[in-house]
Amino acid sequence: MQTVRHLALGVCILCAGAGMIRIFWPETTFKPVINAVLLLYIIAAALPVGLAADWQGFAARLQAEQVPQQSTETGEEYRAYQDLLARQASVQAMETVFARAGIEAQITLQGEVCVIELAQEQDLPAARQLVEENGGTLECRVLVKGGKES
Repeated sequence: MQTVRHLALGVCILCAGAGMIRIFWPETTFKPVINAVLLLYIIAAALPVGLAADWQGFAARLQAEQVPQQSTETGEEYRAYQDLLARQASVQAMETVFARAGIEAQITLQGEVCVIELAQEQDLPAARQLVEENGGTLECRVLVKGGKES
């Protein structure tokens, strides 16, 4: 890494020197030749430093800084969060299914269980059928308003 920094510093200094020479050099017909000589000088000065650099070590260090390693705990937290988002999306889908079926219900997620509270008891068979067809792996509990579980 130190070699790469020296290479960059050397190129900067050489470019600044070349710029100073161009500023103070009078306009002549030799300008293309001077530019070519300056370019060759910069390449000749930078090439040995660039060849001596540890490019594999430099690349490995850059990669290590760019990709932080995830701990197992972070992965578990991510999976728990992913599961929570999936359950929330399932609850929203159940709300849509019940609304399209014309069943008035309040659907909430309590922990890992989808709680469906029906406004009217006569909707209970249809609600059970909808849960059976659309519930998937989501654990659902169907209640009638007032807390009576069925």
